[in-house]
Amino acid sequence: NSQRLLEFEYFSPSQSDRLARKHQVEPQRYFFDPVRGHYYLEGYCLETQSTKFGRLTQEKIMFYRLGRIRSPIILPRRFAPGLRHPKVHELVYLLDTQIARQGVTEHFPNCGITYLADGRAEVRASSTNLFMDLRTLLHYGPSCQVTGGEQAVREMKYLVEAMYRRYEEE
Repeated sequence: NSQRLLEFEYFSPSQSDRLARKHQVEPQRYFFDPVRGHYYLEGYCLETQSTKFGRLTQEKIMFYRLGRIRSPIILPRRFAPGLRHPKVHELVYLLDTQIARQGVTEHFPNCGITYLADGRAEVRASSTNLFMDLRTLLHYGPSCQVTGGEQAVREMKYLVEAMYRRYEEE
């Protein structure tokens, strides 16, 4: 049993030139994210193509918001499903007492929760999409601190510092 590659133009808000990039993807699954209210395609991106950078090999799992996909084409090339697995990132965070005392929401599969003597909770989880998972944790505001997973800490610090700079400019 095999599936076929998908090619489409994708408009990402992270592209300052506002031009679409062509993506060639092995589709894995699509899902609805009730928090963000959008459907997403999870796929193994083989390459992207743009007028500015030409063809770039990606070879990584990416998440695409369906509303930003244009001109999809099913290609004749086939691939075997189940061979690609997303990179798993360690994600450790502390929740302050006022959050932890009511019980901790398990936002991520296979997470472990330890309630500490001071009333806080430490959550250990695995993330296959730090972009979305860290933004989920932002809803806790200052009651949450990402403490583990080198990349998770680095990306959360970047988000918080960028938010701070935005308010500092006013």
